[in-house]
Amino acid sequence: MTTGLTGCIGSMDDSLEGADADVDADPSSQEGYVPVDEEALSEPTRDIQPRVTERVEMTVDGVEIFVEYWLPEGEGPFPTVLHSTPYSHLDRSIQAVADGGNQEFFVPRGYAYVVADVRGFGESQGCVEVWGENEQADQADLVNWVAEQEWSSGDVGMIGASYPGTTPIEAAVEDPEPLDAIVATAGLTDPYYDWHYGGVPNGESGPVGSPAAYQGIGAVLPHEATQGQSWAESIADTGCQTPQLVMDAYRSDGTYTDFYDERNLTQRVDNVDAAVLYTQGFNDLNVKPSQALNWFNDLDTEKKGMFGPWGHEYPPRDDWAAMSLAWFDEHLKDKPTRVTEGPTVEVHNNLDTWRADEAFPTQRAEQTPVFLGPDETLSTTTAEDGELSFEVNRAQATAESSTPLSEGDLSERLVLQTELEEDVYVSGVPRLAMDLTLEGADNAFLSAELYAVDGDERTEITYGQQNLALHDDVTEYDPIPQGEAVNISLRFQPVEHIVEKGTTLELVVEPVDHGESSTPEASQSATVTLGTGGEDGTRLQLPLLEDRPDQPRPDGV
Repeated sequence: MTTGLTGCIGSMDDSLEGADADVDADPSSQEGYVPVDEEALSEPTRDIQPRVTERVEMTVDGVEIFVEYWLPEGEGPFPTVLHSTPYSHLDRSIQAVADGGNQEFFVPRGYAYVVADVRGFGESQGCVEVWGENEQADQADLVNWVAEQEWSSGDVGMIGASYPGTTPIEAAVEDPEPLDAIVATAGLTDPYYDWHYGGVPNGESGPVGSPAAYQGIGAVLPHEATQGQSWAESIADTGCQTPQLVMDAYRSDGTYTDFYDERNLTQRVDNVDAAVLYTQGFNDLNVKPSQALNWFNDLDTEKKGMFGPWGHEYPPRDDWAAMSLAWFDEHLKDKPTRVTEGPTVEVHNNLDTWRADEAFPTQRAEQTPVFLGPDETLSTTTAEDGELSFEVNRAQATAESSTPLSEGDLSERLVLQTELEEDVYVSGVPRLAMDLTLEGADNAFLSAELYAVDGDERTEITYGQQNLALHDDVTEYDPIPQGEAVNISLRFQPVEHIVEKGTTLELVVEPVDHGESSTPEASQSATVTLGTGGEDGTRLQLPLLEDRPDQPRPDGV
């Protein structure tokens, strides 16, 4: 096999050892990288005034949201950073992540810092909605309330990661006029594709998953127990939608419903006027990297994206605190920090190298077909006509997470390999285009994983899943006819991964399920057959970049 498909060793922390010959080693020659002007950033010169708490009435239904804020000493008014979260009542000290995102960081630098408890959580009234339309409207109300305060300059930004990284996105699509900028890390943009990627319920949706977990967080004893509602009233208020929330979030057939349509923020991406600094890790198991799809590239506003092989966290970059501060200094204080002069996208890969781009997924990748052969091989040349089959047996299903059924003895899987002769740079969203026949059941859930194998080391590159009954439309459960060949595309999670020369590229295809996600129509066993041969035979579609466009990680990044 002579294409750029080739193997890679190790984890996200590996160095560039062995790849120096292929990468320009002169940092000064890197295209696009512009460091933040740290001398222009706001300095920590002010003391912090004592904490103030208030309750803010929401316009949609009169629910009171608990806020606490800190102001700098000295004359205002001040630009404000808002952090809207369900978690702060667990620790009102608001622990910082990577030296950014808390009052001790921003307030000495001349910002007011406001923390709001999301409705249903902590000190706030209302039901736990988990990104529902009232919660979305609350974020705009909070931004407007901040802008109206006498201590506020009217310039507002929002920051957070995970759930608190979703609330800035909620605010941005609501588009309140005072919202100038957001910094959103690992935020949800379309919860359906986080909890049902490929239409397969992954356990987060329920029946005992994230909705129930959020209800539990909302029921934690309020810290300010003497203010507002009593503890018992708070518990009752928090759970006022619990049964319906859990039922709506979880459907065993995996279909996209009104519950998810209400929470699909990508549908309002055109509303966003605030400047967006957005980051997402490829190794994030809590918020899937697919949340960047139909979001970041579709933003028509000033934006910057950072992507790389990290987990559920702020980017592990030395300049992250400076970058987030510069984003607010630039857009809330009109300070020239150079943060907007660099590339739109900075994307890191598994070898800890870096490249600039104008989009992610990139528009520069070439879709390269890699054909599955009946002899369980992979090749860039078309395979012989034939078949690959495996058995599905749901008796091995487990109840709480998406578990490959082939981990038991009753189901089977396909493992296809090829040893690669050149470096391969995978960038974007791979797909598995299947010429598929299902017999013995009306539906099955499939999983596909890509690995790089070098000796005893086996590194996952990316993975994807597919609910076969949602092959055309995620809103319609439409079982495929048994015994008839259909074309179905399984989409992997986005990734940026260099697979180095001499490594074996491995594709695993197997059934996946998690107990009650089995559809009522499904039998205990089924046979999945993938057809091979010709241009339309079952094949990987790999988005590949040519000629190793990556560069050494810049100093200070």
